[in-house]
Amino acid sequence: MPSIHADVCAKCPSCGEEFDAQAWSFVRGDENDDLRLALLYGEFNLLRCEKCSAFFHHEMPVVYFDPPTELLVFILPSSCEAERGKWTAKMNEDFKALEKGLFREMKIDSVPLVFFGAEAVRGLLEAEQDMNDESDVIAAVAGEAGFKLKKMRPSYAREHSLPLYIPFAGDNCDRESVLKAAGQMLEGRCELARLEALRKLLSDKKTVFPPLV
Repeated sequence: MPSIHADVCAKCPSCGEEFDAQAWSFVRGDENDDLRLALLYGEFNLLRCEKCSAFFHHEMPVVYFDPPTELLVFILPSSCEAERGKWTAKMNEDFKALEKGLFREMKIDSVPLVFFGAEAVRGLLEAEQDMNDESDVIAAVAGEAGFKLKKMRPSYAREHSLPLYIPFAGDNCDRESVLKAAGQMLEGRCELARLEALRKLLSDKKTVFPPLV
């Protein structure tokens, strides 16, 4: 399903002028990088008043979906935040209803995140960029050291602040082989915080091994 924009009646907060416009209501982050960047840099659904030329953000319910990263976000108008509990519960109910129909057809099995206002999503997307950047560094360092890689489920990596890639020594990706690879890679490399978090997680034998793709 591609990104979708809708015809809306926008109202300028500066002069009160109402006019017809188009705004995005469904965003595929994996297919429309321009829209992803618009959210990241605070330019999403940015409109210009036809009367006074003031720029403003048109707020409306938006779904942001990025299948490869297992990211599903419901973005509600910031005015709804005063009743956060009510709207979060409603979004979860809507998700359960759609999960059996449209979302099943689209193969959506990610647990939705709920944000109020597009500005609030910026922190999430910035963290996503940090995770991707550090994971790429880890992959490069692992390659230089002769270690192999397995990919972790993005939703699990996101939730636990871990890297997307799991380096391991030898042929089997298990707790001991990952701890061996991580230990060698971290020598003199304090900047790999997510790899350190992975090593700390796996050092506790009571923890479950991260799910792989």
